[in-house]
Amino acid sequence: MPLLPVLLASAFWTLGLQTTPIKLQTGNAAWPWARMETYRDADPHFVQESFPAEDLDLSPNDLAGFGGDTTPHSGDFLLHYGAHWDTATKAVPVLLVPGAVRSASVLFHDAKGDGTAGVAPYLISKGYKVFAITFGYNSGDNFQQAEQLANALRRITELTGQAKVDLIAASKGGVPVRIYLSKLAASWRTPYRGDVRRALLIGCPNLGLDAVFRHPVYGLSVGRMLPWDYQLGVFGWTGTLSNSLYNLGRYSGHAQMLHRWDGTYPVASFEPDWYSTYYGGWGLTSHSQGIDAAAAAAGNVIDKLEEAGLQSGIQLGVLAGSKPYRVGGSFGFSVEYQGPGDMAVFLKSALHTSGMTQNGASVLKKSVLYLNHGELLFHASSLQWMEAVLSM
Repeated sequence: MPLLPVLLASAFWTLGLQTTPIKLQTGNAAWPWARMETYRDADPHFVQESFPAEDLDLSPNDLAGFGGDTTPHSGDFLLHYGAHWDTATKAVPVLLVPGAVRSASVLFHDAKGDGTAGVAPYLISKGYKVFAITFGYNSGDNFQQAEQLANALRRITELTGQAKVDLIAASKGGVPVRIYLSKLAASWRTPYRGDVRRALLIGCPNLGLDAVFRHPVYGLSVGRMLPWDYQLGVFGWTGTLSNSLYNLGRYSGHAQMLHRWDGTYPVASFEPDWYSTYYGGWGLTSHSQGIDAAAAAAGNVIDKLEEAGLQSGIQLGVLAGSKPYRVGGSFGFSVEYQGPGDMAVFLKSALHTSGMTQNGASVLKKSVLYLNHGELLFHASSLQWMEAVLSM
């Protein structure tokens, strides 16, 4: 990489991000972490994203880290330190990158939501220096998150004295990771600095997803987002643009993951307004602009990531789940029934790596476990897989 862009990027980083945290929490105030720092990047490209408070599942301490703000600014992020981060025996630090909705504390420490240990305590027990990032809006714009990822990596390499960090990204978290590790950079963003050794992509939509347009009721239930801009209700047609994927101020992060899968798995013709929802037009009870329009408005990010590839030398671990989530338990029905996957991401999408490796990045290990999307972050077999790839 030419020296001048690197120097300019470094100088810009110092100007944009405060190099000391604006808030520090330790002890009980940082639980379940040993330490938690709040950082603010003042670059004007970071914007206040519009989202309901319930779309960010913060622990009480995380909320305090954001100053009590239930809709934090995208210029802010939390950097969490795992226990023994300064004395652990493994040399290469690990940064955990969460997916949509949940903060790193909820996702990685209590992945099941009932006290079941997640990735962080498991890796800490194996001697790793573990860090995690919580974005101001985890479901938000992936380009802004890629820049915050660069900021966190800079801080971790300074803290540990290590030149490289390993990343573990969950679900949507794989998209900002790929943006940072690729040449897909806006003019204002920090270019990849060669500070990542390995990236483990856990249940990530590597070739995108179309679940909200394929199963609109599912999208409404898990993310309060719609594929429609008009709906027919009791009092006639109502505009729903503010709650739709076309509202990029609220759902840009999700829209940036859109990619058509109807060529592989035809859309089910018995779902309500299936054709108009997926391809655009008026249905019996809704109007949709279609998945192509939503993906284009968001910049066709998956296609651009496929074209860009990852930088040479990066090593990948890819883990996918093949167990669909079942509503109603063992005797219920699968949410995603049109192709094998983990309920949220098709297996073929999670395993897709050809676009990432075209510039010399390599795949260390690619595996499938019979786990659903949530289980990939706490099941013993998944945790063992991650540790095995990190130690290769």
